[in-house]
Amino acid sequence: MWVAQAYIERPLLLPGDRKFDIRVWALALESPGTGLQLWLYREGVLRTSSVPYSLEDKDDKFVHLTNHSVQQEHQGFNAHEEGNELMFEEFQLLLDQDQTGWNFKADGWPQIRDAVEHSFRASWELMGSTPRCAYTAFQVFGYDFMIDAAYKVWLIEVNAAPCVTERLRPRFAEQLIRLAIDPVFPHTCHPLLAAEDTTEQQDDLDPAPDFELVYRLTD
Repeated sequence: MWVAQAYIERPLLLPGDRKFDIRVWALALESPGTGLQLWLYREGVLRTSSVPYSLEDKDDKFVHLTNHSVQQEHQGFNAHEEGNELMFEEFQLLLDQDQTGWNFKADGWPQIRDAVEHSFRASWELMGSTPRCAYTAFQVFGYDFMIDAAYKVWLIEVNAAPCVTERLRPRFAEQLIRLAIDPVFPHTCHPLLAAEDTTEQQDDLDPAPDFELVYRLTD
C-alpha cells in the first residue's frame, strides 16, 4: 500500500539545524485464543542527519534522508551522536535545554500511538487472514514518524521488515518472545529450559512491560 503526502518543509530540528525521524515498533499478534492484538513498544529511536537541513538542494540525500543506510556513507556519521541515534530520554533533554515547554512522552507519544492504531486498523482487512487463522502468527512493523516545527507528529512510512536499534534489541527481542512465542511453546514444555529460567518474579506478572496493547479484535 502506498500513500502520497506533501513534503514536510518545516521539520523540528535538532541542535545544528539537523533533521531527524523517529522509528518505533509494533507487534501484530493473532492467535485462536486471543484474536488479533496490536502491541506498541514504548521505546524508540531518533535517527539523525549528519548535516544541517536546507531546502536549497533537494537532491542532497544527506540533508533529507535520515536512514542509517544513507547517513553512514557521510564522513560526519557519528560526529554528533553515536550511530546517529538518540533515545527518547536524550531527546527530551534537548527539548528541555531549548525550553520548548513540549514534552515528547506527554504530547508526542499519544499522537504516535493514535497513528499506529488507526493506520493498522485501516489496512488490516487487506493484510489479515480470512477466515481467522487456526494457529498463532505474528509480524513486527517499523513505523517512521517526523515532527514538524509546530510539534505535530506525521506518519511517514511503515516497514514490514524493520531493523531494531542495537541498544534496544536484546530487551525488545526478549519481550517479543514472551508475548508471541512463549504462550505457544512455554519453557515448562522443556525441562532444561524450565530449570534454567531465572526470570525475575515481577516479570511473571507482566512478561512484556515495554509493550502496550493499543488494539484488540476478538470477533
